[in-house]
Amino acid sequence: MSTKTNQLVFIIGMRQTGKTTYAKLLADKQPQKVLVVDTYDHPSYRDDFLKIELDELAQWAVTPVAQLKAKGEHNRRIFGGDIQENLQYIFQVCYDALIIIEDAAKAFDSNIPRRLKMIVIDHRNRGLDVIMMFHSYADPPPYLCRGMWDVMITFRTEDDLANRQTKFSKWHIIAEEQQKLRDQPDRHAKQVIYRE
Repeated sequence: MSTKTNQLVFIIGMRQTGKTTYAKLLADKQPQKVLVVDTYDHPSYRDDFLKIELDELAQWAVTPVAQLKAKGEHNRRIFGGDIQENLQYIFQVCYDALIIIEDAAKAFDSNIPRRLKMIVIDHRNRGLDVIMMFHSYADPPPYLCRGMWDVMITFRTEDDLANRQTKFSKWHIIAEEQQKLRDQPDRHAKQVIYRE
């Protein structure tokens, strides 16, 4: 994912496997603005992603990316407040951007609220690429697992691979790739899986 594609990407892996580092590498390659929805002020984003307040977001969203890049303000992060309300507002005002949702399980649980469901459905109409980061295959809600995701970047997890069979489309491929990750010594290894 090195160009804008209007995709929903899952990055799944247990802690300390390299999810955030990889998401930052993807962000560095993007031609558009990048907004990280940082659920707990992750130290990895502090140096490269300037904090933005919710009331500044609408202006940032309409500022041309070239102008933001010239000032070093194209990569931003938001944290604090109610994550579901923040996401709803972000998806109302942002267009043509990459949105990275760190620890997305805090916003998207199995009973995904309708307002957030509509965000996921409509992200392509707004020119948004969305990366949702999860710690295990158990975390993404079933609604997103069956047919909404486009790409999954999977790192090693501790999931019981027998328990997720009906949740994901292409589970047999996901489980096979996860087993390959578990069989190798590199804790930071990853596999990329395309839904289609």
